[in-house]
Amino acid sequence: MIIHFIGLGGVGKTTTAKLLAQQLKLDCYALDEYFMQVEGDISQFIQKYGYHS
Repeated sequence: MIIHFIGLGGVGKTTTAKLLAQQLKLDCYALDEYFMQVEGDISQFIQKYGYHS
């Protein structure tokens, strides 16, 4: 089962997804968390490369 949470930043998508995944005993993958592990700070990346990279 795959459930996508899409919306504006700061509205609680990750928090809700993690709680739901825990209740349903599913894995939860937060793309922002993965990005930060690989690339570092998102705002610095956007400042350097913009949104269209």
